[in-house]
Amino acid sequence: MSPTKTLLVTIAFFALSVVMLLETPSLFVSQHTFVDLSGSQNDINCTSCHPQIADELAKSQIHSNFACEECHRIKQTAYGVTITYAEADSTSWVAGKEAHAAYVPRCLDCHGGNGQYIDYLGQTKTAPVARAFNTTPIPDYVAHKNFVEWANQSGIAIGENEACLACHTNFSVQITYRYFWNMTYTKDSGWNLVFDPLTDVNGTRTYEVSLPRSGGKHEWVAASFNDPNFCIKCHKNIYDSLVNGTLGTERQNLIHAPVEIDPYEHGSSSGGDGWGDNNNWGHLRYHYINGTYRSSWVNTTYCLECHNVEEYRNLNPDADLTYDLQNVSLDTNSLRVHVAEKLTCLTCHGYGKTKEAIMDPVSSAMVTTSDHMNFLNQTVTLPNSFVGNICMGCHAAGNHYSNVDFGQCSWCHGSGGYGTRWDIYYCNRCHARSGITYSASITFNVESEPTGNVTWN
Repeated sequence: MSPTKTLLVTIAFFALSVVMLLETPSLFVSQHTFVDLSGSQNDINCTSCHPQIADELAKSQIHSNFACEECHRIKQTAYGVTITYAEADSTSWVAGKEAHAAYVPRCLDCHGGNGQYIDYLGQTKTAPVARAFNTTPIPDYVAHKNFVEWANQSGIAIGENEACLACHTNFSVQITYRYFWNMTYTKDSGWNLVFDPLTDVNGTRTYEVSLPRSGGKHEWVAASFNDPNFCIKCHKNIYDSLVNGTLGTERQNLIHAPVEIDPYEHGSSSGGDGWGDNNNWGHLRYHYINGTYRSSWVNTTYCLECHNVEEYRNLNPDADLTYDLQNVSLDTNSLRVHVAEKLTCLTCHGYGKTKEAIMDPVSSAMVTTSDHMNFLNQTVTLPNSFVGNICMGCHAAGNHYSNVDFGQCSWCHGSGGYGTRWDIYYCNRCHARSGITYSASITFNVESEPTGNVTWN
């Protein structure tokens, strides 16, 4: 072999030796310390490798007293699933099966099922159950069903955990909502609903919510209904539709709830357009919001009025008595949800419900009960958002007739709320007076949140 070839072989050998040396675990003196695992407890200091997580947990409003093992070495979940870890003491050892040293848990491992789990010490403990999320499938009446199901399929975190982290930790969140821009429907002269979800729904609205936080998914926060922004920080589009809406010729057009009928600003029980308390239910409107205070009154408490009646009645005992909320709560699913219920107007105002949308047949400007209820019944098979918007066609706040010569409030709101010129404008399309039934076709276009404009012709 020539000297040149010999040199090349020598260089290659030493290069290979260096690579092999670098890939070989080194155990030189004082470089590694091994832990004695013969004790009955966990002898490993998790935080030596995970100091950031330890710091986050120490700042937490809840779970700050948890050992790492409480979640990451749970022995049996609330669904009865057993996890076997690698364990050893001075007399025996067990090979890990589902996990070696630590397990990545789902939040529902403790907060699902019946809430009972066995911790790392073998003790049976009980955690608050995330109602409805602990069932399979998740019921359709659960407000955040889609969010949890998306999280369960995303692969970003195990199971549905990122949905839980969004509300219950300081983890940064960005949510993109996509839904229809507007919808058009018609109430014809026979009180039939003319609406096709495939052809009468137009455009796509994209709405983004960004919540930059510390990013700590182990920094748990005490989510509370006492936080006025608890709901609206993610549902700002709903807040905007109730507070800002769309500027109309007379006032803002607002949807999502009939907030604008105001007995103190525009009338009273003796006349004007006020709701008053001389109605079929004998109390002021449940959804009422004073226009002056709308920006602050639209808060978590207002959201709970519909989306968790049981929680609202517990927080507002006076309203509980005034509005018979104990029975209203039984009409809803609020006792069966974790945070909020997905509902329609008919959940509380449908046929046979405590607050059924009744029509007084002797009231001179009312449509007959059967016509109105039959119309509502035609919406029950539609998706929730469509049902609510159909109701908003009539009940949206601030919607006014836009004819250029229209300017006299009394034409609609005079004569005790029945209007002095009701017959020549749009009231007669639905309502009757003096025993004469007027009925005609009327078409509505309802724009989705956050603008929430309503037009009709």
